[in-house]
Amino acid sequence: MVEIGANAEFGSDQERISDYTADVVETLFVRPDGIGGALQRFGRRLGAQGWPLEEVSGWIDRLSDLCANPPADALRSFRAGVSLAQGWTEGSRHGIDAAECFDAVTGLCTTTVLRLRLQQIFERCSALDQEPRLLYRLVVIDADVADLPGLECDAVMVVLADLVQHHFTAGETIATEGGRIFVIVDNTENLESRIDDLADETRLRSLLR
Repeated sequence: MVEIGANAEFGSDQERISDYTADVVETLFVRPDGIGGALQRFGRRLGAQGWPLEEVSGWIDRLSDLCANPPADALRSFRAGVSLAQGWTEGSRHGIDAAECFDAVTGLCTTTVLRLRLQQIFERCSALDQEPRLLYRLVVIDADVADLPGLECDAVMVVLADLVQHHFTAGETIATEGGRIFVIVDNTENLESRIDDLADETRLRSLLR
């Protein structure tokens, strides 16, 4: 069995982390097409236990150094890093009070989760020497509800949140705060058209005019 962080002070956690690592190693060599899922599980488990993303990512980097190519290439790819970071973000949410993670009105994530996601994006892009702005975009939708009564403001945000989730369905991070909705998306060629479609649909909803 390959042990990541054998020199680290794991204490009673070492056996459990070794089991998590074994899942990644088995997947890498037996069913390599599933490595993304294995890395998500690895990140989710350790994120939920409070391990920092930088350390978790470092263990996978060390594992890739121990493996021969081509299996190691699957651990070094950008997509592998994204899978690991997404799993870590999901796991980390369980370590935060639910009220801090989800908006009670819309059910969207709060900016607490948004900050976690941005942190892991910048850390991973830095490790891979990539410019975040070339890979991601932050879409901001401003509902301008500051002058609306409470119930009307809530109604606007619920309808707008539903529209945004309908247009961004590929696992994007969608968060809200203070009448704004934030979406972290991949920087793809069709992004502008997706935003235009969302804007067009908001104009068809009388509540959002």
